[in-house]
Amino acid sequence: MKRYCFLLIVLIFFVFECYASGTSNLMMNDIQENLLPSDSPFELLDNPAGIAFSKYPVISFMHHVYLQEMSIDSLNLIYPFRNFTFGAAPTYFRREQMLQDEYGNNNARSFNYSGLILPFAASYLVNNFSIGSTVKYYSEEINDYATSITTIDIGSVLQFNKIRLGVSGLNLTGKLDYYQLPRTFKSGVEFTHGNYVVSTEYDRNLLDETDSICLGSRILIAKMLCVKYNYKFKEDNGGLSGGLELKMDDYAVDYTYLGASDFGIAHRAGISVLFGFKRDNSANK
Repeated sequence: MKRYCFLLIVLIFFVFECYASGTSNLMMNDIQENLLPSDSPFELLDNPAGIAFSKYPVISFMHHVYLQEMSIDSLNLIYPFRNFTFGAAPTYFRREQMLQDEYGNNNARSFNYSGLILPFAASYLVNNFSIGSTVKYYSEEINDYATSITTIDIGSVLQFNKIRLGVSGLNLTGKLDYYQLPRTFKSGVEFTHGNYVVSTEYDRNLLDETDSICLGSRILIAKMLCVKYNYKFKEDNGGLSGGLELKMDDYAVDYTYLGASDFGIAHRAGISVLFGFKRDNSANK
């Protein structure tokens, strides 16, 4: 009862106030039980096969605030069922900026930008190997001009002992009226030892032929506090990110400072809650 009352409060809070971007992980007693290793190569929006290792249904939401007068919000749901896991992460982003004249004064015109991403993911897990795909509907509006596209992501993850390997391809189909979404190849490795996780990710943008490497780690302290940080090596928008995640029973709250993102520096806050029953591991054999 306590769990479902909290879930109801969370949903009401979302309707009135909260939005998000990205899926947070909810810490378990053992860090290897992480639902989704946040800030790693295996999040829903980075590799749809990564959600296959979720052991509980989870709902989470976060709110991003960027210094460039932009915000990104999303509600995320992961639901494992036998060998399958399904996920959705509807995301809304917006930016409104007053334009200035040559003297730096605000004029009557403004720049309005908003967008919506509706990703629906499905993955299949056999033993320690998973494959997955995401269908994403993407639309954006700049002032009075609107356009939309549907694209596909695919990925796979192999886990053995304490090591997890993953590869994915993002935005593989479709093109907007005036530009093409970044077609990206991602690969990542994650190593877990006790309460410590280290990961590395390599990204290749196939359109502009740029590369980036991200190194990160997470440390679980006293089975309730997760300290996480990573550094992204990239010519543009690289830098250090870090944050804290606090676990309380089946709930977790998260704060992350994002020093490396495509939209500049951002602050992210969110909350996650488990619900339902733990997936029987024997279903994955």
